[in-house]
Amino acid sequence: IGAGRGKSFIVGSRDPSSGDEFGVNDDAVRCVYVSGSSGAIIEGFTLRDGATRSDGSLGKKNTGAGFCADGDDTYLVDCEIVHCAGKYGPSCYMGTAIRCLVDGCYGTGGPGGYLTRYVNSVITRSKASGGSTATLYSCSIYNCTVVDNTSTWAVQTVDDKVYNSVLALSGNSLMYRETNKVCTVENSILANDAPHEYRQFIAPAIGDWRLTTNGDAVNAGDAKWLSGLELPEGIDALVEMLAGRTPKERIAPDVLKVLRGLD
Repeated sequence: IGAGRGKSFIVGSRDPSSGDEFGVNDDAVRCVYVSGSSGAIIEGFTLRDGATRSDGSLGKKNTGAGFCADGDDTYLVDCEIVHCAGKYGPSCYMGTAIRCLVDGCYGTGGPGGYLTRYVNSVITRSKASGGSTATLYSCSIYNCTVVDNTSTWAVQTVDDKVYNSVLALSGNSLMYRETNKVCTVENSILANDAPHEYRQFIAPAIGDWRLTTNGDAVNAGDAKWLSGLELPEGIDALVEMLAGRTPKERIAPDVLKVLRGLD
């Protein structure tokens, strides 16, 4: 357990021989890797400037420059993943991120997350190299904001599941890939045209992604999508919120902004 975002840091390392600003190469070092299905909880850190190797097919050497796990049951809680770079999922690869901020990560596939489960989190300013992939790849997101990212799609694959979330204000050409209707998008707001996108948040120009009281997302969610989440008992506030409140209360603006750590 760290002292909190912006107070406790786990800093990776770029490879200076890479020849570019991202430092993705053989001598790069990621921030965190947790092996096996441990149920570990990593709470209250800023994970910064991690990088991975750039070559080869999908594997542990080129994924998860910020956070890399072997399954859903490793938890990143109240953390931020900042300026991490890698080939696949440079921010997070697998694992579950709760009340986290992903900011400014760069990679070929899924710069905002790859095979990751996000709960009450914000994914912003990620960039896909070449702009031809999705911000999130094979991720499940609950009560999240995916905003101001640069790639062709926000979500793309048959395994992407979006519940009670806002996809808005993005550099994505499309919010989600509609080929064969592959993505699951339920009780979520897709806002990619000004001024529609701007009225969702209090002050997007300064990174304040709290929902406005008259935004389209307020009270648009459904608590049934949260019922299947299995979360560790150590995260008491979130577990209590999901289990004990009415659907309207669970997505009220004051609840969302506190859980996202943006109050």
